[in-house]
Amino acid sequence: MSDVYQGADSGGRGAVNWRTRSRSKVIPILDAAVMALALGLAIVAGWPTYQHSAYVICAVAATVLAAGLAIVCSTRWQLKARFVWLLAVGIYFITVIPLAIGSALWSFPTNLLYGLKEAVVAPITAWKTLVTLDLPVGEFGNVLVPAFIVFGASALWLVLLQLRRPHLVGLRILAVSVPLIFVIVTGPLTVSGTVSFIDWQVTQPREATLGVVWALVMVLWLSIRRYFAAPRVKTVAADKRSRRRMIFLPAARLLAATATLLIGTIVAVGVAPTWTSQRIVARSFVAPEVVEPPSHSPLSTFRSYFAGTDLDEVLFTVSADELPSRVRIATMPSYRGDVFTAVDPDDSSSDFRRLAYRVADVPGAHTSVAIHIENYQGPWLPTVGQVVEVVFQGDSARELAAQLYVSRSTTGAIVMTPRSRDVTGLVQGDTYELKVAEPDAAGPTGRSPGIDSQWSQDELPAMYTWLETLDAPLNTVADVQNIVDRMMWASYLSHSLVDPAETWNTTAGTWLDTVDNDGFRFEPSYAGHNLRTIDEQIFHRLIDPTIRKCDGPQDTRCAAVVGDDEQFAVAAALLGQAAGFPVRVVLGATPTEDGQVRAQDIRAWAELQSADGSWTPIEAVARTDNSFDDTQTQPTPNQYSNPVKRDVSPQLPPPDVRSQSGGSSSPVAQDQPEDLAGNQSWRRVVAISGVSLGALLLLTSPIWVIVLVKLLRRKRRRRGAPEDQITGGWDEYLDRAVDMGQPRLAARTRTESATVYGGTQNVTLAVLADAAVFSDREPTSQEADDYWRLVHAEIAERRAEMGAWQRWRAKISWRFLTQQSSRVDAYDTEDN
Repeated sequence: MSDVYQGADSGGRGAVNWRTRSRSKVIPILDAAVMALALGLAIVAGWPTYQHSAYVICAVAATVLAAGLAIVCSTRWQLKARFVWLLAVGIYFITVIPLAIGSALWSFPTNLLYGLKEAVVAPITAWKTLVTLDLPVGEFGNVLVPAFIVFGASALWLVLLQLRRPHLVGLRILAVSVPLIFVIVTGPLTVSGTVSFIDWQVTQPREATLGVVWALVMVLWLSIRRYFAAPRVKTVAADKRSRRRMIFLPAARLLAATATLLIGTIVAVGVAPTWTSQRIVARSFVAPEVVEPPSHSPLSTFRSYFAGTDLDEVLFTVSADELPSRVRIATMPSYRGDVFTAVDPDDSSSDFRRLAYRVADVPGAHTSVAIHIENYQGPWLPTVGQVVEVVFQGDSARELAAQLYVSRSTTGAIVMTPRSRDVTGLVQGDTYELKVAEPDAAGPTGRSPGIDSQWSQDELPAMYTWLETLDAPLNTVADVQNIVDRMMWASYLSHSLVDPAETWNTTAGTWLDTVDNDGFRFEPSYAGHNLRTIDEQIFHRLIDPTIRKCDGPQDTRCAAVVGDDEQFAVAAALLGQAAGFPVRVVLGATPTEDGQVRAQDIRAWAELQSADGSWTPIEAVARTDNSFDDTQTQPTPNQYSNPVKRDVSPQLPPPDVRSQSGGSSSPVAQDQPEDLAGNQSWRRVVAISGVSLGALLLLTSPIWVIVLVKLLRRKRRRRGAPEDQITGGWDEYLDRAVDMGQPRLAARTRTESATVYGGTQNVTLAVLADAAVFSDREPTSQEADDYWRLVHAEIAERRAEMGAWQRWRAKISWRFLTQQSSRVDAYDTEDN
C-alpha cells in the first residue's frame, strides 16, 4: 500500500495519494471495438428482413466506406464536418448502384439508366417499398438502399464523434443505436419462435439474445471506459468513508446496471411475449402491396388451347433432374356459382402479393425446375409444386422480377409486366428457374375435415339426388375419387360446340386428331362451368331413367354426359365439397417425356384438402372409348344452352390464351362505391406519407435530439432561486456563443470570457452574474427576468449578424455540450 498512501497532513489526518492513471490508448481501441461490435449486432438483427448475402455486403461496405472517409477527412485532410458529409453524398452516388441496386447491373448496360434513377429517388421511396413487401426481401429493387444509407450515415457520424468529440459518449450511443432501431422497425411482424431451455419456454430467442447482448455490451463498455477515463486526482482525504466510496461506487453502478438489464430481460423474454406474438413494427401500419389478377377465370380459357389446328405447338419446355408429372398454370380456390377464380375474397392469404425474393418457411426439400417459354404468353406463370423462389433470366429479367406476384395459399403466380400493347406477362423467349418444394399429399386415406358445403340441395338438386341413389361413403379422399370415377364412367370427351371438320374442312391438327379411337365421333359441347350447367348437364343426366346406366369402366356403350376437363373438374370439386372437403380447381398441364408442354397437354383437375391440411388431386378425365347407346337420347346443342340464373352475370367468351391482355381490373373493384374507393385511396396516401415521415424522422433524429436537449436545458435554467436563474442565464449565453462559432474558453472568469467574446452587453452580463453570486444582497425575481431578457437580446444581436445557413447550423450545433466539460477539465487540471 506504500505506493498508494503517502504521508499525513499537519492536522494529523492521513492523506491518500491515489495512483495516477494516464489516458492510454486503451480507450480509443475499446471504443472502436465496441462500436464495431454494436454495428455488427445490428447487421445480424437485420438478417430476417433480407436473408441475402447482398445485404451483409451492402451494410459492411457502407460501414467501412463511411468509417474510412471520416478517418481520412479528419486525420489527413482535416476537413470540416459539413464538407465531410457533402463528400459522403458524392460517394453515395458512386457506390450505391453496385452495392445496393444490384439489379441495375443485370444485362449491363441495359438497366444502368434504371439504376441512376433509383439512386436519386430511392432515398425517398425505398422506405415504403421495404415495409410493404413480404419478408424476406433479398436484394429486390431498391430495398437495400435504406440499409446502405442508415449504416453508412451512422458509421460516418460515429467515427466523426470518436475523432473530434470523444467525450460525447451519449451521442455515440445514439449514433450506434440508429441502425438497431432501423432493423427493428423494418423487421418481421412475428417473433422468431420458441425454444426450450431446461423447463423454461423461451419465446423470440433470437430477438431476446441480440437485445441482451447489445445492452450488455453497452453497459460493460461504459463501465470499463469510466474506469480508464477516471479523473486524475492526486490527493484526497484518507478517511475510511472516502476510500470506501472510491472503491465501491463503480462496483455499485455496475451492479445496478446489471440488475436493470436482468429485469428487462425477464420482462422481454418471459412476460411480453405472453401478451401477443405480433410485433409492432412499421409494416403493422402499412398494407402490403396486392394486385388483382386478370379479371376473367383462367379455367374459362381452357378450350382456347384446343380451338386451333396446331395442337402439337409447343407452349413451353420444362427441364429438371426429375421431370414433374404436372405443371400448374393457375390455381382457383373460389367459386361464385358462375366461374372459378384465383382469389378468394374471404381468404386474404390467396391475395397476390409481390414476391421480392422467396416465400418464407416452405417445408420440404427444395428442387430446381427451369421453364423456357416458346408459344405461350400471358400473365399466368407456369409453376411446379409450392413455389419458393423465381429467378428470371435474359434481358427482361429485371422487369419481370419487379412485377412478379405470388399467392401464398394457392401457390399461383402471375407476372404483370406489360410486354406490348395487347400482351402482359410472359412472351416467347422468356426463361426462368423455379425453386420449388413438392408438398406431401394426403393420398387416398386423407380424411374429410367435415366442413359445411357451400352449396345446398336447393342449388344442386340433381347432384344430391344422385349421391343418395349411390348411398356411398364420403369420408376420405378415396371415397370421393370412387364417386368421381363412377361419374366418369358415363363421360364423353368434347372440346367444342361445332365440329372442327366443318370449321377447318379437315380434322388434321384439330383436337379430334388427338383422339386415339378410330370409331370416335364428334358430339357438341358448350364451354362454361356455372352451377346450373353442371347440375343439369352432368348430374341430371346421371339420374335420368331413360339413359342407360354404366356397369363399370369396361362398359363402352353408356355415354351420357359430354364435356371436357373444364366441366368434369368442377363437378369433381362440387362432389368434394359435398363430402366436407375444402376444394380448388387447377389449370395445368402434363409434360411429355422430353419436358415439352403442347396445347393438347393442357389439363384441369380438382384438389381436395384433407383434415391434416394437405392437398390431393382428383382425377376426372373424360373417356374417348365410350359411345352412346342407340336407344337413349343423345345430347343436343339445345340441351347445352348453359342456362344461367338471372342474378348471375353471363360469361364472356374466353379470350385466346395466346393474346391475353392480363388486365388488372376486376369486377369486384369496379363495383365498389366511389366513396369507398376514395377512402381506400386516402388511406394509401396516409400510409405512404406516414412511412415516409417516419423514415425522415429517423434520419433526422439527431437534429431533434439536439433541439430537445437545448430546450430542456433552457427551461431548467429558468427554474430555481433568482441567483440560480441569473447564473443559468450566463451559462445559456456561453452555450449559444459557442454554438455560433466562438471558441470554447476554459478556466476564465466571466469578465475575461466577456472580453474575449466581445459584443455590446457581454461585460454587463458578466458583471451582473458575478454580482448575483458574490454580492451579499439576494437578487429579485424581476432582476432575474431582466437578466434573461438581456441574454436573449445579446443572442438575437449576434444572430442578426449571421447568414441564414450559419443561423441554422448554430441552431442544430452540439458544440455547447463541450462547453461545461471543458471548464470542468480545466478546473481539474488546476487542482492537479
